[in-house]
Amino acid sequence: MNFKEHKKDIIAISSLLIIVGIITLLLLNIDGKAGVYYVRDVFFYLNNALFYSGYDTGLANTRGLSPLIPMITSIFFRMGFISDFTIIAVSSSFYILAALGMYLLLRLRFNEVLSFTGSMILSTFPLIIVWITKGMLDIPGMCLSIWAVYFTILSFRKNTKFLYVAFPLIILGFFTRYTVLLMVPVMLIQFLLVDEPITYIKTHIKDILGGIGAGALVFAIFIGIYYYLNIGLFFISQGSDITNS
Repeated sequence: MNFKEHKKDIIAISSLLIIVGIITLLLLNIDGKAGVYYVRDVFFYLNNALFYSGYDTGLANTRGLSPLIPMITSIFFRMGFISDFTIIAVSSSFYILAALGMYLLLRLRFNEVLSFTGSMILSTFPLIIVWITKGMLDIPGMCLSIWAVYFTILSFRKNTKFLYVAFPLIILGFFTRYTVLLMVPVMLIQFLLVDEPITYIKTHIKDILGGIGAGALVFAIFIGIYYYLNIGLFFISQGSDITNS
């Protein structure tokens, strides 16, 4: 990378990461002391993380909930960091990634100043600030949505091989928070916005099918885990599971 050519980007990204990093640390200090006692859903995610770590925790009816964040948390549980602070830290790390992803997404269209400003507006929006370190799924879902859209647009502007990343990301987002699927129309409309969509699809059919296949593989892995662990599919049974619990 040419430093002089990307000097403004480096300064903007560094400043952005420093600011959101400080925000994250300050909120982690507050919520790390308070714990997750006031957010009931996080107890379900913690319980599922313990289950994925190999513990018999009960509350089987909640295991059909979105698995990605509990699975990531379970990795740290296996390392000995069994605490509600772990899921708070895991969830909040996606906030930093979301800020970076938003900058890069905006940078595809705007200059460094406007991209930095837009990312900071998102990162400091009151509704976002409230949920950064609560251990919930909202921020991770938003983060994966941003990155999925970014790589989709990048695939049309730079190289269609980025679809190998975009489709798996939307599937990971789906297993983080099912509302991430609302980004699918945003991704698909990109195919309609290119000149001569049919010709474009025919020309790049290999990478398009490859990206879809990569997403399907990620989906199959999660479904396989669910069936192996005898867990109900959360997007079908989520409502009744929460009610029964």
